[in-house]
Amino acid sequence: MIYIVEIPHQSAPSVWVADDEDGMVVRVSNYIEKMGKDWQEVYTFQDAKDYIRHDAHGVAVYMSDDEALAGFMTGDKLPMHQLGKSSWALRQALIETGALNSYGMTPAAQQLADALCGEAGIDDAGDWLDGLSRESWDALNNAANGSVADLAYMRGKAGLPAVV
Repeated sequence: MIYIVEIPHQSAPSVWVADDEDGMVVRVSNYIEKMGKDWQEVYTFQDAKDYIRHDAHGVAVYMSDDEALAGFMTGDKLPMHQLGKSSWALRQALIETGALNSYGMTPAAQQLADALCGEAGIDDAGDWLDGLSRESWDALNNAANGSVADLAYMRGKAGLPAVV
């Protein structure tokens, strides 16, 4: 999947999503036609990016789910202008495409949460997850990506010893 986060000057950020470059060209062309916009023809992926960028404060382009997930986790490529709103828009797009689950977690983070809950005897992982702070959500995703310190932190949140 390709994700293009459009950050306007004043209105809310949005995310354009397509399976590939050709799909993005079609999506942008259809939008221009539907809206009756007066704009040059969109024939290439670069044309599509130029259209999205033409009146935006900023644009972040992610060429894969993995790149978009990394961008969501780090804020990489997202301008500081409307950072929270653009992060949220990217999160929603990642959920809609299935790259994140409805809790906003990667499949690896969900597996880790399930494993921690199982080991700790927590019957309802959903309730446990609902009680986590944003800091804990970040730590859970980081732990799923190999952070030993964040794994120890999350084990503590589940009532487990820090080390196995």
